[in-house]
Amino acid sequence: MEPQPSFTSAGFRHGFFRAFSLLPGVLIYGIVFGILASEARLSALNAVLMSAFVYSGSAQMTALQVMRSGAELLPLDRHLKGNASPLLDGAMEDFPEVRLEVRPLE
Repeated sequence: MEPQPSFTSAGFRHGFFRAFSLLPGVLIYGIVFGILASEARLSALNAVLMSAFVYSGSAQMTALQVMRSGAELLPLDRHLKGNASPLLDGAMEDFPEVRLEVRPLE
């Protein structure tokens, strides 16, 4: 017996319409982020990259406020790297043989 594929077009349509209710909130957040990014003088490319690599919306807003005030971005860089830890934790569950050494920031 051949295994059934885990991804089907019917499943995709079902998930798409189930997630469709999230659209108003995502749309409003995107508009607010776009306005703040333009006020912080981010290019469209930088705004898209920030959205792609920064996991948390609150961290994005914090970063934009810091950039808008003209502060240095080095401390912000550390904050954004720390914000990725939930993603790394989830990824590491798939690779239990890999060990990470965690050290405090200096």
